[in-house]
Amino acid sequence: MKSQRGSMAVVALVMMLFLLIAGVAWLPMLAQEHKIVQNDWEEQQAWYAAEAGFVRAKTELNNSADGGDWGWLAKSSSNTDLKAAMQSIKDEVLIGTKQANYAVYISPELTDNDIPAASTGYTITSVGQVNGIQKILRRIVTTAASSGGDTPTAIEAMVAAGGKITVHNPWMHFNSDGTIFTSAQLTDLNVNPNSDAAASTSNWWGSLSNPLYTHLPDSMFAYPSGTSKGYLTYGGTLNLAAGETVYMDSLQITDWQGAHPAYTGSSINIYGQAGSTVYFTNAVVSKLAFNGITGPSFGKPLNVIIDGNISISNLNFSGNVRIIVNGTLILGGGSGSGNFMFLSNGDITVKQSISSIHNLFLSSDGNINITGDFTGQMQAKGNIDIWGVGATYIFNGDVIKAFSLPSEMTTI
Repeated sequence: MKSQRGSMAVVALVMMLFLLIAGVAWLPMLAQEHKIVQNDWEEQQAWYAAEAGFVRAKTELNNSADGGDWGWLAKSSSNTDLKAAMQSIKDEVLIGTKQANYAVYISPELTDNDIPAASTGYTITSVGQVNGIQKILRRIVTTAASSGGDTPTAIEAMVAAGGKITVHNPWMHFNSDGTIFTSAQLTDLNVNPNSDAAASTSNWWGSLSNPLYTHLPDSMFAYPSGTSKGYLTYGGTLNLAAGETVYMDSLQITDWQGAHPAYTGSSINIYGQAGSTVYFTNAVVSKLAFNGITGPSFGKPLNVIIDGNISISNLNFSGNVRIIVNGTLILGGGSGSGNFMFLSNGDITVKQSISSIHNLFLSSDGNINITGDFTGQMQAKGNIDIWGVGATYIFNGDVIKAFSLPSEMTTI
């Protein structure tokens, strides 16, 4: 019996030794497997970073008919120049040392504020980097043919409509340096101009002869492939670097603990540097309230692209801002100094005086109905109705002088 117990102990000891050896042998394999998975993930993120750089370069090429800012590009495709031109991608998913970066070189080379040549193939070399891992994306993008005069422009008149312009109250004051009204028909021109307005009726309005660029094609509301996600704590601020493009949907809006709350009615702020763009899906925009939007003080505007209807009330603006809406737009007041362009595929309704917004440009592919004091310029494919007893309308083209209509706009 003792002999049997001794034999069992030996067998158990041998089995334990075998399991120990097997476990030790598996450890390097497990570590190697983890490393492979980690490398695969980082390689994928590097590809995404390279694609983000490519999309930015392609967007800049297609939207720089009046000159671009190419200071962010690498001076050549050499490793040294690409490394020196690395741009950081802000992404809360990548933390610690795993920061995503990209660098881009375009050939033929673009410098300073060059205008890309029409009908020209530009080779874009984009390098994405995450935690030391690099991926290279190289593609050729051909710029559009010369517009031949079809570049979207605004009518010089301060108020232009494809339909009828109606001034509903005679005791409004108008101040403008040029022709005020241009449309197919003008009604109720019984207004009381102040001393700064043109005295001759012939300078007040004329027939619409040039096409109105008011239509925003569907392609403007689809964020490009490879666009990064934007992240925001509701009630907080979305910060965009120069030229950065992000999109927002419900998955990127969290509370301070990282959860996804019922954020209906939550106010947010947007701060964007020159040429930055943020896309908002219809699902998000229908729930959020914009509190403040700040663009650059000069140069290319911050672009806020909204795929749906939007109602904005008491919004604080500053800088150069362009808001592009694929639906109806309601402005319920606001304040700020800068140049603000509102472009809508639907009707635009201004419910109250927005004189505290110093320079506005309104463009509707439908109708515009505006009440109260106003400073700026407006155009509509349909009709424009102007209201406001004792209101003062100061017309100027300062917004168009600061930045242009988007190149994708059409007359359809």
